[in-house]
Amino acid sequence: MSLDETIQYIDNQIGEMINKMINARAKHIDAINAILTKIATIQESALNGYTYRQGRTYDRMVKVETGAVSQFDIGKPTMRLKYIGSKMPLYHDSTEIQVPETPIFVFDFPEPPKTVHEVGIELLRQSLYTMFPVETDIVTPPDVENAFGKYYKMSPKHHILGDYIFSWTAPPPVGAPPTIVTPVDFTGKEKWVFERILTIGSVERQFHIIVCPGTLRYNARTPGSMEETNIETDAILFRCVTNYDGDVFWIIFNNRYVKGPLEEEAYIRDVLMISWQDRVMFKQIK
Repeated sequence: MSLDETIQYIDNQIGEMINKMINARAKHIDAINAILTKIATIQESALNGYTYRQGRTYDRMVKVETGAVSQFDIGKPTMRLKYIGSKMPLYHDSTEIQVPETPIFVFDFPEPPKTVHEVGIELLRQSLYTMFPVETDIVTPPDVENAFGKYYKMSPKHHILGDYIFSWTAPPPVGAPPTIVTPVDFTGKEKWVFERILTIGSVERQFHIIVCPGTLRYNARTPGSMEETNIETDAILFRCVTNYDGDVFWIIFNNRYVKGPLEEEAYIRDVLMISWQDRVMFKQIK
């Protein structure tokens, strides 16, 4: 079969297929017309004397009745509510309407980076907050407030260079499957001091987060192996300090911690940010 014969054969097949589709469509229309005609005939003969109206059986529907047979309407019970409280504007299609005020919204903090080396001063500015219950009487308006709490951003006040060593008497182990890590001590060469001073109940309260990048020394054990000691990794220590005796939370990136135990005249909470494989881990030490 030549090329021209092949093209002619394909054209003939396409034409035949189109003709069959048209014939099938025409027969379908004829069948629908026949069905509708039959329904109309039945209605005219069998339903003579029936009336139609829009009624309700919970939802609206068409009801068929005769002179001797009628149908009751059944409605859903209704209730009218009245809102008493503060309202807020809601805009839709350039129109303003008043709706009940809803202070609940999600306050997202920056996600922590994959390594501690990516943490800089600007990222810390966006990631460190103190959080108080909404009923706390604080003179200064919060930076952010929702139905869950009042949030106050911490600000960097001091940058101090020097050798700093932090150790803990009985630090809890850090789960890093399949390894169990037990911190020994932490050594840093500098620290940033973030501060917020707030007047709560007519008393001035101080809140500090000391950010110290450095090296964590730890012991590690995996199931079925000997314990390895004095291993070092890069880490950041967050030491949270306040003299406020009420309820307060520390926000470090997207993690929330309650204030720490009382030590002499201050409540202290230590949190480690540890580089581990291709991610970082946060662990409350005390």
